[in-house]
Amino acid sequence: MCSAIGEGCTIYHSDYTMDCEGLSKIKKVLTLEQRILVLKKIDSGRSVKEVATEFGCGITQISGIKRKRDSLVKQWEDGGRADQKFMKKRKTIYEDLNVAVWEWFCQVRAKNIPISGKLIQVSFDFVSRSL
Repeated sequence: MCSAIGEGCTIYHSDYTMDCEGLSKIKKVLTLEQRILVLKKIDSGRSVKEVATEFGCGITQISGIKRKRDSLVKQWEDGGRADQKFMKKRKTIYEDLNVAVWEWFCQVRAKNIPISGKLIQVSFDFVSRSL
């Protein structure tokens, strides 16, 4: 329970989430260079669990890197950016609606108008009815 607001509050970041109780870790995204280091450590005989602990991520993520070895090594050899992070881009069935709302959002923010979540919802409904 947050004493300032009176209810639970949460702050999200790409690598962590912070609530009133403190910092708790969520999925850590590794760069291409870190993924290659993971593969080298596994090749040297280290266990998946040891490597996962060292990099601060889950065993499943390390196993996925191991499984995608060929594509990662090829990307590294082709000169891929070492600092590139891999995030899944989720597909949506309402891509045109998302693009329209995003354009509206950018236009409104360019005018320096404050936007709330409720305002975005209302504009989303308005745009969806006009499409």
